Amino acid sequence: MQPGDVLLRANETPVYTSADLKFALNTVPDAGKVTLLLQRKGRTLPARTLSLPRGWRRTDISWRPSQEVAPPMIGIWMQPLAEEQKRQQNLPPERMALRITFAFPGEAWAKTRGELKMDDVIVGINGQAFPSMTTRQFHSYFRLHFEVGDTVTLNVRRNGQALNIAVPCLDVPSE
Repeated sequence: MQPGDVLLRANETPVYTSADLKFALNTVPDAGKVTLLLQRKGRTLPARTLSLPRGWRRTDISWRPSQEVAPPMIGIWMQPLAEEQKRQQNLPPERMALRITFAFPGEAWAKTRGELKMDDVIVGINGQAFPSMTTRQFHSYFRLHFEVGDTVTLNVRRNGQALNIAVPCLDVPSE
């Protein structure tokens, strides 16, 4: 493939948008193959098979807008700490450290947060440390691994003190 090539097909799926390519790749196994049909400078090239190595398939679905409405929900937004900020708090640079920067307003959302406060830094879940992640990845993990009715313990740093804060897994109906 070269810059400017146009992807026409992936396996048997016509490709018009990135969603079509994602659909075609959905059935390709980890360590699989996909046949691509390309067009270059207006000329269709012979089909080419691309071998995908083990590990090509990632399970990070945090990019999906549908994740934002799936329960359970936790009414916070966070900002990942930069490496220097992690160093200042004696946190490993490769580990998750998410500072709470916004709390969703309303009584229903307040119930989802337990005793979490603004500027708390989430460093683990149920005693487990995680690699660095974004807020969307955190919310996706929360939704994929817990169910409404569960209680999760978030491992938090607040003003340099380590805390374990219980958070109920709730569904917040849209208003």
